[in-house]
Amino acid sequence: MMMTGASKTMQTITLNKLIFPFLILLLLGHMPAWCIFLPKSDSIDGSVYYLSLNGVTRSYDKFAKFRIRIPDNIKVIKGATLYMGHNSLDAVYDEDKWQSAKALGFAVIGSYICCDFKYIEPATNAKEAVLAALDTFSRESAHPELKNIALYPTGFSEGSKAAFSINCSLANQIMGFYAASATAGSSCNDQSHSAPGMIVWGEKEKTQDPNWLNHRKRGALWGMAIQWGAGHNWYENFRLQYAFLANSAKHRIPLDADPLKGPIKLNTLSEEKGWLGDPASWNSDEPKVASYADYTGDKRAAAWFPDEYMARVWQAFVAKTHPVPLLVNGKGGVVLVEPGDKIDLISFPRDESFSKVEFYNGDKLLGSSVAYPFELKGITLEQGLYSLIAKGIKKAGGNAYSWPVPVVIKAKSDVAAIRTVTRRGIETNESQRNNWIMNPFILFGDEKVDARGKRGD
Repeated sequence: MMMTGASKTMQTITLNKLIFPFLILLLLGHMPAWCIFLPKSDSIDGSVYYLSLNGVTRSYDKFAKFRIRIPDNIKVIKGATLYMGHNSLDAVYDEDKWQSAKALGFAVIGSYICCDFKYIEPATNAKEAVLAALDTFSRESAHPELKNIALYPTGFSEGSKAAFSINCSLANQIMGFYAASATAGSSCNDQSHSAPGMIVWGEKEKTQDPNWLNHRKRGALWGMAIQWGAGHNWYENFRLQYAFLANSAKHRIPLDADPLKGPIKLNTLSEEKGWLGDPASWNSDEPKVASYADYTGDKRAAAWFPDEYMARVWQAFVAKTHPVPLLVNGKGGVVLVEPGDKIDLISFPRDESFSKVEFYNGDKLLGSSVAYPFELKGITLEQGLYSLIAKGIKKAGGNAYSWPVPVVIKAKSDVAAIRTVTRRGIETNESQRNNWIMNPFILFGDEKVDARGKRGD
């Protein structure tokens, strides 16, 4: 017999572990429609809950699994990043994903609802699984508002298809979505066009996505990006994905939103107030972007962004080359910064063709340098999620860019960063939601996490 736990598949189940849950069921006199076990993790900041669902909508079982990690010092959660597909169940333990969400006051949800025969078809059943998970987490955690929060689904490959499809079927709850490869095959109604979206493909992918242009022609507020040199892989997506998360949250979630009172009514964005990018120009060092009013090409064939900040990040991301490398505090990937710490920027262009380098936070100029190596030191930013860019001014005219570098100014915490807690509970409920039932064989699945946020054996 095999049991699926939160941290790994258990190969054996001891007799006492089998007897206890079934004694409960015998006492109840029947098998409950819901049987929930949500352990709270050991030695980690934030509360982690695990949920496994059995689908009974088909003649064979389909599974959906979820983890959620909730910040300790946020009284009311307004949003969550929802990672979908492949290895996304472990997203809650990724420090970059956790800190970026926490800086925005969000939870992190990892899910596995796709990819092989045992798991559900993301294009059709993802909505029901996500709603069931949010409803359960709302009841089992100290955050009843979770069922009403805004979601930012993101995924790659089959996970991309799931993220895209969730936006199509759960549009009123989606602040924005990020789909990297493989959205083809999913269909959307026009209601889904209100949430800003970003669809990304690798240069070497066999087929480009038909969904983006079809829906853009009908008014979808979606962008499209390419990764030069990439095939069907995640590659540098994190550089655009984090920026789009912060930008979507900024524009879509009202400041006075209160999910304790009901579903968040997300802000409606205006196509005419956004910015546009020209996909035909991204085979260059400086792809074209402009405000909606100033854009001279076919506006419904252009990538759409909520504002100039996001347009400038896209411009740097899709540029054909990146000859102006940027390091932030000595790093080029996701940079985590403690509250109050200063930020140093340095750029080493590959040749001497640049007379100056300007440093940007999206569209906002932070400063510049005219001497090699090009440096800007002592920058401070408030808590949040940022995208920093180096713009090289060429001596011969024109500009070139670095890759965008995501920077997370970490949230201050009013609790000890690491502590050990354990919470166990079993609840039964007669009601059955959307034909999903709890998998009773995870009752003794424990999370084991060490002080570095890594799962133990």
